[in-house]
Amino acid sequence: MFSIVPASAATVDETASVLASAFENDTVMGSLVTGRDRRSRIATLFRALMASGALASGRVDVARRD
Repeated sequence: MFSIVPASAATVDETASVLASAFENDTVMGSLVTGRDRRSRIATLFRALMASGALASGRVDVARRD
């Protein structure tokens, strides 16, 4: 069972980490983020996108396993 809940500033790091894991081997993401520590750099990108975009001016929803 999953619940959909709004993300918050407290969950940005965890959410960015999950997204980085999911997109680490993605072809398009691979053309945007290259080199060492790719997963960490992708997580940084997602943190920045959430903080400056939807989380700041809208809403980010995350699924949590109950």
